[in-house]
Amino acid sequence: MIQERSVRTRKRLLATAAVEFSAHGYSGARLDAMVESIGMTKGALYGHFGSKQELATAVLEEGWRIWRDTLTVLASSSLEPACALRQLAGRAAQLSDVDEAFRAALRLAADVRMSTGDENVSLRRGVELRISELVCQAQQAGALTSAVEPGTLSGLVVAAVFAGLDAGAPSNAGRVRLEALWQMITSTGA
Repeated sequence: MIQERSVRTRKRLLATAAVEFSAHGYSGARLDAMVESIGMTKGALYGHFGSKQELATAVLEEGWRIWRDTLTVLASSSLEPACALRQLAGRAAQLSDVDEAFRAALRLAADVRMSTGDENVSLRRGVELRISELVCQAQQAGALTSAVEPGTLSGLVVAAVFAGLDAGAPSNAGRVRLEALWQMITSTGA
């Protein structure tokens, strides 16, 4: 019973921290605001996380877990590279648009150059690398325009994916931009 409650409290703290880190970044996030929003004491927070850095690391690890889960689901399907790219980019855009833990992990990685996960790179860079691989594969298969250099095309896809991170962006900004981009880059004899 006590262990169950501890697990629930930890999850609530992580969710609240994700919202705070997503909105304010590492340096602007306030532990007081986090504990106040869920009605607990700072002492209770420190019972789960020894420092703000430890809490931020846990949020970043959650973002990586979400990304690895996304890659695992994609890998379990045997899609052509262009379909895999479209699915992966769409899922990454959705996460960037609406998933606070993923958004917070992206922001934390940028704010404090934190990294964790399989690759010793930031979460954003991990997303960029996988998208870049799929762009190259899809271009080689002739499913995407080859009129644009792979690095440039990957950059455009990544920019569309992360459009929802822009301040004031609508909640579906990344997905909307991606859809417009697919219209331009899918091969129709180009």
